[in-house]
Amino acid sequence: MRNRMEKLNIGFNTSSDPETLEPTADKEFIEQVLINLFTNAIDAVKDIHEKKIDLISRLDDSGRVLIVVSDNGTCIDSEILDKAFTPFFTIIKRRPVSVSAFHAKL
Repeated sequence: MRNRMEKLNIGFNTSSDPETLEPTADKEFIEQVLINLFTNAIDAVKDIHEKKIDLISRLDDSGRVLIVVSDNGTCIDSEILDKAFTPFFTIIKRRPVSVSAFHAKL
């Protein structure tokens, strides 16, 4: 992901307080969520001159690990904001993929 951001000239900053945090959730699940958030952030900043994505981790008031991915890209249109947390909802238009091509990738 870092290589992709460098190729697209996206500034990337990280911050963690304390410096070492150990999330108790499934690490593979967190990794997939972060990949999705970074993919969305990269898409959001694609038309911005000075692209920036930040990753911040800290403890919340209850002592749980809080991870925040933020960017300076375009905002979500208010018309689709209500759908933003619906599973599998996307605004990204992709090329149709034939079933045979899909099976070939498996």
